[in-house]
Amino acid sequence: MKTHQQLISAAALVLSLFAVGAQAQNTAQDSAAVRFPELKSTYLKTGDFVN
Repeated sequence: MKTHQQLISAAALVLSLFAVGAQAQNTAQDSAAVRFPELKSTYLKTGDFVN
């Protein structure tokens, strides 16, 4: 019985590590896709704009 619990715990740990790794990879790809408009193409003519 104890061996089964250890096996299940180890499998859950491995699966959670894979899930965290996949989430981190998706987050990195999403942040690279952020685009800001050119100042001349926006309807806002004042304010702070990120270069």
